[in-house]
Amino acid sequence: MLKEKKTGQHKTYKSRLREIILNEFKGQIPPIEILAAKLNLTVRSLQRKLVDEGVSFRKLSILIRKEVASQLLNSGTLKVKEVARLMGYSEASAFRRAAKKWQQGSFQTEKK
Repeated sequence: MLKEKKTGQHKTYKSRLREIILNEFKGQIPPIEILAAKLNLTVRSLQRKLVDEGVSFRKLSILIRKEVASQLLNSGTLKVKEVARLMGYSEASAFRRAAKKWQQGSFQTEKK
């Protein structure tokens, strides 16, 4: 944070959450309460800040899951079943349904 203040660069809450999830939680999406605490915010304050940036926590978490899953699948070293398990899905079929929704664009992160 001191570096950001010195250089005048301020990250969005969206990018800060993404960074925390990818670095500290290895792509697994923890509850919003844990992430809000990491940012020294209440859950409601975090939700408001995200809405101000045009995204909800739910949509942001879906976007991050999609990104992580895509990277794992594109690596070519894991099967769909293994990626589904790593992403927290109980069945590969549930993961496939979620991936289908992602491809159809059912989940959009920006307000229109």
